[in-house]
This record gives sequence, C-alpha cells and structure tokens, in this order.
Amino acid sequence: MLRSIICWVVIGFTSAWVAAADVGGMLYTNGVVLRNGAVIRDASAVFPGDLLETDSRSGANLVETYTSVVILPGSLVEFHGTSLSLEHGSLSVFTSHGVSVTVGCLTIVPVSAASTQYEIIDVDGNIKIAARKDDVRLDVVAHRKTPKDVSVAQAGTLREGEETTRHESDGCKDVKTKKETGAVPTASGGILNSEFAKWIAIGGVGGVGGFLAVQHDDTASPFIP
Repeated sequence: MLRSIICWVVIGFTSAWVAAADVGGMLYTNGVVLRNGAVIRDASAVFPGDLLETDSRSGANLVETYTSVVILPGSLVEFHGTSLSLEHGSLSVFTSHGVSVTVGCLTIVPVSAASTQYEIIDVDGNIKIAARKDDVRLDVVAHRKTPKDVSVAQAGTLREGEETTRHESDGCKDVKTKKETGAVPTASGGILNSEFAKWIAIGGVGGVGGFLAVQHDDTASPFIP
C-alpha cells in the first residue's frame, strides 16, 4: 500500500513538472529575486505572464528548452514563453529556439534557428544591443491602432560581433518616414562586456551553462553544477 502511494505521488509530481516544462521554464536565483512580487528561494517554475525582478545585487537564470536567459541585477522582465519583454535592466540571451526580446517598441529577433547569443541593456530609455553569436534582426512598430492591431516593420540586421545603441522611442515612430534599411548602424568598443562578463562567470552562468541548456532538452541550473 505504501509503495503504491509513493508511486502515485511521484507520477503526480512528474506530470506537473512536464506540464510546467511545456508552457514555461525554470528560474534559478542568486540573491533577492521576485516573481510577481513574491521572493523566490533558489528555484521556481515560471509561466507566461510572470513578472520577474532582480534587485541591485542579485541575478537570475531563466532556463527553458533550447534557451537560457541571464537576468542581471536591477532588471524587470515579463516572461511570455517564446519571448520576453524587458522593462529595464540587462539580459543575456542564449537560444536556438528563436526567443526574442521586446524593449519599448523595439524587438530583437534571432534571424535563424541556429544557436544565437545576444545581449541587451536598457537604462533610462537608452538601449544597447550586441550580437555575440549569429545575427539578430531589429523589428519596430510601424503602426499601432489598438493593442492587438500592430504592424511591424524591419529596421535592419545586427551581424555577429556588432553592437548598436538605440532609444526606446525610436521604434515607436512611423518607420515609413525614416530612411533606415539594411544593416543597423554599429558602435565600436565593448559596450556590454564588463558587467555581463561578471555575471555570466557566476556559477557557470551563460557560456558553458547557457549553451548546455541550448543544446539539450534536459534543463539544468547554471547556478547549480
């Protein structure tokens, strides 16, 4: 009888975990991290619509199938499953599942299904973007009649190794009035290197840990070897 009960409990937990994996991901924390206003301890499942926030001294790693997202200190992110919205702060995205990030009216989208790494900083309305592995496309809102009636236009491509700086309000203008096609104007110098390098190094986050999550179906916490 006891053995039978234990088996059914295990099956129940396994089914719940599989269901969570199908519609969301896992968040692994390092410090004070909030999910929908509640503090997360160590790890927690996340679902589309969840709001994730790190304080000024904490970070987190959001892991789902073929994707690992490092959330740096002082960030506010909304999780949508196959995409994210960055309200402010910094993200490093490793994905071979086409996961995109929207900042204001600007959306950063991997151009292919190949393993892609890109980084974003959004501070005081200024957006810095770097394509670390493979290329990313920048899409902007061309017209917004209603929240559900949105027209999107392409604003250029950021090639691997290139960086650029934008402003949140840039993407909210009607792009038909702007002569902005082809490659995105790039910036020189490592605008994102120092801060991301620090947090990607913590507990193996990013680099090795991120691409392990990208390359395998089984998601393991980059914070927990």
